[in-house]
Amino acid sequence: MKKIHTAYQLSDYLDQEVAWRLKEIQTLKVMIQGLSGLSRETIIRAGIPLLYAHWEGFIIASARAYLCYVSTLALIHETIQPCFTAITARKALRSAEGTIKISHHLLAIKTIQDSKHKVFSTSPEDVITSRSNLNSDVFEEIAISIGITTNAYKLKYNLIDESLLAQRNKIAHGQFLSIDKAGFISLLNEVDVLIRNFKTDVENAAHCKLYKMNGNSTSSQP
Repeated sequence: MKKIHTAYQLSDYLDQEVAWRLKEIQTLKVMIQGLSGLSRETIIRAGIPLLYAHWEGFIIASARAYLCYVSTLALIHETIQPCFTAITARKALRSAEGTIKISHHLLAIKTIQDSKHKVFSTSPEDVITSRSNLNSDVFEEIAISIGITTNAYKLKYNLIDESLLAQRNKIAHGQFLSIDKAGFISLLNEVDVLIRNFKTDVENAAHCKLYKMNGNSTSSQP
């Protein structure tokens, strides 16, 4: 991913990333409105995987872009939110998981302590993955990993898991699924809103500097 050095560059990237996705989503909506019978049923079936692809694609792309941006700021760990330190320390934390060896526990603690005065840097592609299915649990982990509050999304978790992901999987695995026009348009509109809302949250996090601890940070940037 190309380096993103300012919040405005991040916004430009997100604008471009969301524009073509929402254009396809709205084009799909127009197509459905003008069709009937088997033609409409076929487009609806094809449309479910497309909606899911844009949901997963945008969440992954925007979260990686935000991490890329924060990584370019040369921020010291003690000045930023704990989620970024967790990213840095997760390898050591994993080695300590499921073991009673004190050496592994000490390594995890030492990694966290040593990172306090170090600059945060990471590879977004290594941190943000969909793990094949971007269900509500995976979305929650991605959002938390970049410091995005998920309370506003929780009411939509059943929709994400059942109406979007479960139906996408059934269609992708060759199962017949009948979805009426009203149900599809409703799902389409929900996905549109979810994508727009996450874009806004990521932009706000950057422009309001929500990555900082208590609003103060140390950076090599002017």
